[in-house]
Amino acid sequence: MSDLQFLLADLATRANTEESARLATQVQSGLVSSLRNRDGKIRDLGTKEALFYVLLGTKMPAILVETGFLSNAAEEKRLASPGYQDDVARAIASGVQGFVGNRDRLAKAN
Repeated sequence: MSDLQFLLADLATRANTEESARLATQVQSGLVSSLRNRDGKIRDLGTKEALFYVLLGTKMPAILVETGFLSNAAEEKRLASPGYQDDVARAIASGVQGFVGNRDRLAKAN
């Protein structure tokens, strides 16, 4: 990627930073609350902002979701469980739906 392409992609990504942060918060809170019901040992590590290469140039809010650490034996075991994987996927989808619903309500209010 040339320097100019990188700068343009960076600008496009930063334009969605606020919306991406809201999406991340919505998904994170949904994930933590949903998964804590399944396993009380789930910790909320919050959300972080960074310029990830895979998100450069996105034209919409975009996030990466880290669902656990394979270097942690207990988390590795949870992550290998199809039931846990389904719960994670449902929680992420629910967070995205909540984000979209909030955007629709804001758009109608304006």
